[in-house]
This record gives sequence, C-alpha cells and structure tokens, in this order.
Amino acid sequence: MNKPIDSTMKESDKKTLQSPPAPLRGRPATEEEIAWHAFRRQSEQETPKRLEEAAKYLSGMISIAFTIFVSRDEAVFQRGEDSNAVTVACLFWLLSLVATLFVIFPLRWRQVSQSAQDIGRVHRASMRLKYGLLMAGVCLFMFALGVLAWIFVARA
Repeated sequence: MNKPIDSTMKESDKKTLQSPPAPLRGRPATEEEIAWHAFRRQSEQETPKRLEEAAKYLSGMISIAFTIFVSRDEAVFQRGEDSNAVTVACLFWLLSLVATLFVIFPLRWRQVSQSAQDIGRVHRASMRLKYGLLMAGVCLFMFALGVLAWIFVARA
C-alpha cells in the first residue's frame, strides 16, 4: 500500500516514503538459542504429563480427606442447622474429585494424524481443557474446605 506524497505531509514522512525499505538481515541461530527452543518444545510436549500428575495427587488428597471426614463422625450429617451446608460442601468435594479425574483419563480427540498443525491444535485444546478442569477441581475443593472450616471452626 503506497501512500501518495502530498504537500500536507512532514518532510521526514516524505523521505520515509521515498526511500526503499531497509533489507532484512538474519543470522543462523546460536547453539544456546537452539537449545532454548528445544527446551520450550520439550516442556510444551510434557505439559499433559505434568497436569495429569498434579491431578493424580490432588484426587488422592481429595479422596483421603473426604473418606476421613465421612467415616470419622456420622453425626455430622444428622439434621441440624448446619446439615445443608455440610451436604453442599460434600457435593463440592465430590465435584472436585470428578473434575480432577477427568484430567487424568484421556478424552477422545479427532485429528488428522499427518498434519503437524492439526496435532498442535488438538494438543493446545486438550491442554486448555485439562488445565481448566484441574483449576475447577482445585477451586471446588478449596471452596468445600472453606465451607467446612466456616461451619466447624468459625462458628464453634
């Protein structure tokens, strides 16, 4: 898109439009730059494994804490002024467990196996989904613990 030179333009703008653009100059990547690009690529490819490991540990913590809470005292679930809050907290607890388990177990994705672009697109989409589910699991778990702390600590 060449702009016509008119009389209302500044002198510097006229010179810029009249002079040819500076040539692009490149250089081969250094060994360090190549190593950093390889590191980035490798860490991006290992992201699913790290998310799944984090989800395994979190689902284990959720399961253990929920089992201890439920089996310790059955009077917690008896009718009282806080029984509805305890039930809601347990529901959030179980939803957090389900969310983290969906991170661990693979979902079916459709992709063109010969296309690097399509493989990358599916990889990015699955990482966004797994990260979102992991964050949802963390938030639901923390909310459930907060409700229980409010019931048993703050109101005691």
